Amino acid sequence: MSLPSLRTNQRNILRLVAQHEQRNPGEPCYLGKVTASRRNVFLKAVGSLEERQLIEIERVGSNFQAWKIKLLIPIDQIIPA
Repeated sequence: MSLPSLRTNQRNILRLVAQHEQRNPGEPCYLGKVTASRRNVFLKAVGSLEERQLIEIERVGSNFQAWKIKLLIPIDQIIPA
């Protein structure tokens, strides 16, 4: 399976999650902080990745920073071995 054409923000989010999962296997990954001016763009990119079934979001609170994110594709499709 090859990755679909993605925008920069989408690729960056996938890379962030993949790196977290490589370094901290089994530990949850959270969306984290983003500046107020980038919030809408960031959340749109997250939503798009979820729609494409590349990630899964566990919305555990009303604040997106507490949401857990999980890859649904192999890490080596994002970060070459």
